[in-house]
Amino acid sequence: MYTGISIVDIIINKDLFILPDMPEGWESEEISSDSGLVFFILRSPAGQCLSFQQTITDDTPIWLDSTDCTVQEISLQNRSSAQLFTYTDGKYSIIWENRYTFLLTGKDIDLDILLAMAESI
Repeated sequence: MYTGISIVDIIINKDLFILPDMPEGWESEEISSDSGLVFFILRSPAGQCLSFQQTITDDTPIWLDSTDCTVQEISLQNRSSAQLFTYTDGKYSIIWENRYTFLLTGKDIDLDILLAMAESI
């Protein structure tokens, strides 16, 4: 089963790509970017990896696998509504809008770290 999230249209500028605040020692590596999408891998000193995606907000739904997971509506610092996907294999995904559409995904990571990163944007 997949859950689609429909988004409203705005324009993105390469200079406006935003990375989340990361805990000390974490590093980011840009994997790809174009005029409407940027994709980063975020790495901890212990080798944990997160994927971070920022896209333009448009009418195209973003599809996330919702098989073997729970999906709940959460609030990020009481300003942004987000959806938290909690998978049975230890993976988390958070998707939200704050001028752009953001997706942060990690496996076997402390959920508090993931939420803090999402709230920093």
